[in-house]
Parts: sequence; structure tokens; C-alpha cells
Amino acid sequence: MNQPILKQSINNQRGAALLFALIFLVILTMLALSSMNTNILDEKMASNSQEKNRAFQAAETALTVALLNNDAYKVPNFSGNVDDIGDYDADTTYTLQFIESKDAGSVFQTGSLITGSSSGQKYNFYNLSITATTETGASSSINAGAWHL
Repeated sequence: MNQPILKQSINNQRGAALLFALIFLVILTMLALSSMNTNILDEKMASNSQEKNRAFQAAETALTVALLNNDAYKVPNFSGNVDDIGDYDADTTYTLQFIESKDAGSVFQTGSLITGSSSGQKYNFYNLSITATTETGASSSINAGAWHL
């Protein structure tokens, strides 16, 4: 009498384990795909951050080159390019724009300036604009000011 009940129970369970296994595999596949998409997005964000940092470093290098270029201070407005920045290729341009000229005594005044006195030296103030763009299109801009004797 026990055998017919056992056979009936086995017949009712047919396919349940397969259905459960398939649902479980679908859920695992969806989790794996979601995890992969998240990792791909994180990798792209990290790459963009690195490119932005490279563009900023290239702009900083161009700022140093512009400050050290004595030919740039001979004309009121000067534009230049920095071609070689290490192993990384980035397009960098800089512009120096003359703003004003002041007596050295008025620029670096430590005490009271005597009326009509002059040190005989002139300091020129320049505005520097630097833009760097990497191969991937990331860009960085720097604006700075500098006094030049």
C-alpha cells in the first residue's frame, strides 16, 4: 500500500528540480551581467579620471615652459605650443598677454614709498592662459598671472 503513494509522489515532483535549477541559473546570470556592467563602468570612469589628470599635468608642464620662455616676454601678446611632454602625446597651447607695467618699488613695497622715487626697474604683469588636450579628448585649462622683470 505504500508503493502506490510513493509512485504518485514521484510523478508529481517530476520537473520541479529542473525548473528550480533553471530559475536559479537565470538569477545567477543576471547577477553576473549586472556585475560586469558595473565593472565596465568603473573602468571607464577610472580611465577618464586618468586622462583628465594627464591633461592637467600637461597643462602644468606648459605653464612652466611658458614662464621660462624669455622670447614670450618681448612682445605684448605671445602664443606658443609645447610639442614634447615626455612619452605622452598631448596638444598644449599657451598665450601670454601683457597687462601692465609698474615700477619695481611699487610692486614690492615694504615700507612707505617716497613720492617721486623710482628704482629704475620695471616689472611687467602678464596673464597666462594654457590649454592641454589629450589624445582621447580630455582637456584642462589653467589661467595664471606672472610678474616679469
